[in-house]
Amino acid sequence: GEEFLSQTLNSVLAQSWTSLEVVAVDDGSTDGSLDILARYPWVRVLRQCNAGPAAARNVGVAATTGEYIAFLDQDDLWEPGKTRAQVGALAGDPAAVCVHSMQQYFLEPGVPRPPWLTEHQLHHPQPGMTPSAMMMRRSAFGLIGIFDEGLRAASDTDWLFRAKDRGHTVIQLATVAVRHRIHGQNQQYQSAASEELVQVVRRSILRKRSARGDR
Repeated sequence: GEEFLSQTLNSVLAQSWTSLEVVAVDDGSTDGSLDILARYPWVRVLRQCNAGPAAARNVGVAATTGEYIAFLDQDDLWEPGKTRAQVGALAGDPAAVCVHSMQQYFLEPGVPRPPWLTEHQLHHPQPGMTPSAMMMRRSAFGLIGIFDEGLRAASDTDWLFRAKDRGHTVIQLATVAVRHRIHGQNQQYQSAASEELVQVVRRSILRKRSARGDR
């Protein structure tokens, strides 16, 4: 993630909501990410052997103390009003466990549009169902559980399904708060997420059947 990490951190620094505790989890990186993080003294860095995104997010949640928790992948960008808008949304709806915003895809220069991304999705804001577009209450992890570390690419989708299957309120904001970068490494991750999504949907169906008492 070293190529985009400084831009990502600068988008955190530009937030209009400035009461932020920032933790970066280095998931066994082999590039120059740690050297870049050292330039940001306000970021607390945690290191672990590579265990995947879900494990990294769980470590980050456990290491923080705030009432609200937001995530940002190393290649995405927050819009300046992202955290303020989402804190306001959760504060205004005590029943909500999570809020997510719209997101705007954008291509890195020279990168062609991948097959999984339509022209419409590229040029029009889309619901931000990725971790970078979310904010959760800390208490939600006690109700719903942590991210499933057995899922390498769809643990965030699985978490949202579990929340909704249990009847918890999830807020969708209409504003674009995240810019989701498309670069050369997204395709492999997207393929893994698509494969795991089948498993996540099946789990959701089984939970709903169990709740209804179906056989």
